[in-house]
Amino acid sequence: MTTERKEITEETVKLIKIIPQIIAILSFAIGTALLLLYLIGNNKSYYSEIGAYYILIAIIINSLLFLGIIITSYFYKEYQLEIIKKSFLLLINIPIAILYLIIIIYINNN
Repeated sequence: MTTERKEITEETVKLIKIIPQIIAILSFAIGTALLLLYLIGNNKSYYSEIGAYYILIAIIINSLLFLGIIITSYFYKEYQLEIIKKSFLLLINIPIAILYLIIIIYINNN
């Protein structure tokens, strides 16, 4: 019985560690695609509006997932540090989003 529980725990921990990576990569890819569409597109206000909604949704999803994973890590004490490290990948997109915003502001002012 303990062996089965350990296997389930290890599989669960693997999943908990990979989810932030997937979400971080998806957030980065979608944000970058929207920036590129803004830069090459004709209807800049349309892409600005979509980008604003996307940022709001991404912040909510990434924040909730980050908090959920941090809370979940307390149930897996032996893997806690690994899980927390992986969950910080979700926060990397914040400075990237700020950089993208600076690029858009710079382009609009020139």
